[in-house]
Amino acid sequence: EDKASKKMTYYSGKVYLMIAYKQPYFKIGFTTNLKRRRNNLQTGCPFPLYIYSAWKVNNRYKAEAAAHKALKKYNRGLKYPELPKPFKTEWFELQSGLTIEDVRSVLDKKLKSYAR
Repeated sequence: EDKASKKMTYYSGKVYLMIAYKQPYFKIGFTTNLKRRRNNLQTGCPFPLYIYSAWKVNNRYKAEAAAHKALKKYNRGLKYPELPKPFKTEWFELQSGLTIEDVRSVLDKKLKSYAR
């Protein structure tokens, strides 16, 4: 295995769109193991969490950053600046007619260039 393929394997993974059941909140993150990531987050969350969509990407760090940037105006940190950092950067809120399907559509387009 050459250096380039090792590097691609190291950076590759999944960007996910997670939703909190019957709540206006969604999370965009990255992982190499969706089930483990959901279970880890569920431990500290009072609402059931579900993976709504996931995309295989060749660079999970850059893809997640692009996804966050595309939906920045819905980031909870802008609405609630007093929140601790993880809630400011990772969690977003459905607002003003934005549906979870709209979010998935935006991410489908934005993450296409990172597809693996």
